[in-house]
Amino acid sequence: EVLSYLEKLSALGLDIGLCDVSVSNFENKDWENDFKQYFETFKVGKHLVIKPIWQEYEKNIDELVIDFDPGSFFGSSPHPSTRLCLEEIEELSLTIEKKDNLNILDLGVGSGILSLVLFKLGFKNITAIDIDPVAIRNSEDNFELNDMDINLFLGEINDCSENYDIIAGNLLAETIIELSSQISSKLNEKGFFIGAGVTKKQENLVIEEMEKNSLFLDKKRYFDEWVLLRFIKKDVIL
Repeated sequence: EVLSYLEKLSALGLDIGLCDVSVSNFENKDWENDFKQYFETFKVGKHLVIKPIWQEYEKNIDELVIDFDPGSFFGSSPHPSTRLCLEEIEELSLTIEKKDNLNILDLGVGSGILSLVLFKLGFKNITAIDIDPVAIRNSEDNFELNDMDINLFLGEINDCSENYDIIAGNLLAETIIELSSQISSKLNEKGFFIGAGVTKKQENLVIEEMEKNSLFLDKKRYFDEWVLLRFIKKDVIL
């Protein structure tokens, strides 16, 4: 069928160039579940253990084990930016006493991993959003699996009706820059934005754009070529 279509294009006078069409037979596999053999329980930070639901794990007394179904929004192992986010969330939780009083936004929930860790570490007022309905379904399954009460909905940051003390987003640098003014408008004074998915080459561009919107660099965290940037909201009067 492909060759027939290309011949029709050529007959219309279009130059299709040189082409070679080949057909291969693939083994009939359960592709939806095949990835499970590559996903292993992983430890991150000081005490966090992320365990896929199909594996057994004997926890140590000081470990916080989180059951997790990676679905289609997680690779065979945690991306460096995901690892950076989880490490930062764990460390931040140790510096905050009254975590259940804070309003938290997981911006671009994906698989739900950030919300899972936030909730397990004591942050209770969590809203999680994404523009992808598949991400919403994936996250909903993980929240139910862990018996978590999280305000989850399909939408964008401007659809949120509240302001937040912490916004966390494992997002690409371009997305962070694009949403910088909206992030600032939804963040309370002296609130934090935790953003990963930024490379070392991009960090200055992100910092410059965030400063234009009253978000000032508070902390950096590196892993290979990736960087996590934590900003604090300050309304500066010149």
